[in-house]
This record gives sequence, C-alpha cells and structure tokens, in this order.
Amino acid sequence: MLKLRALWNKNNFGITLGEDEIELHEKRINEIIKNMDCQYGFMCVDSKSKEICKAKNIGLESYIQCEDEVSYKCNYSLTFGESNFCKCPLRIYLSKELKI
Repeated sequence: MLKLRALWNKNNFGITLGEDEIELHEKRINEIIKNMDCQYGFMCVDSKSKEICKAKNIGLESYIQCEDEVSYKCNYSLTFGESNFCKCPLRIYLSKELKI
C-alpha cells in the first residue's frame, strides 16, 4: 500500500495538501496500482526514489506527453510521429490530479 505522505516528505513538489486530501489521493492511487502491472515497480511513487518520469499534461483525457529520453522502453509508452505519449493510469493521475 502506497503512503503518499512518505512520497511527499521525500520529494518537494511545491504543492501543499491537507491530511484529508492526502488520504483521498492515497486511496485513489492504491486503487489504480491494484489494477496495474508496472515493469519499473511503481518507482514514480516509491518513497525511496526521487525519480519520476518527466511528463506533460497536454489536455488529452487518456494520455500525457512523455518527456523522458527513455520513455520508449516503457510498456505504457505510445509513439506517434516524433512524440511519445504515456498511457499509464498512475502517471496520468499524478500529472492531472496532483500536477506532478
């Protein structure tokens, strides 16, 4: 079970969340994780890791734009033209809901 509080303490995202908000996001993130298989072991929300793939919300409902050089290696990456898009439900949630 993910503890968003630990992630928040380890990384400074420049966002202030109240305890109720953290609890709500933890619950939603854990629901997302239950239904996923991540080849990287969910390192984007691992409290021991400072790594999170770079991504940009470009206004698409089900995708965000990957800005990592190695994104093509990810199972959730989709290449279109010269751009890579992310279809990872967890990363999309982090980008759209938490602006990470």
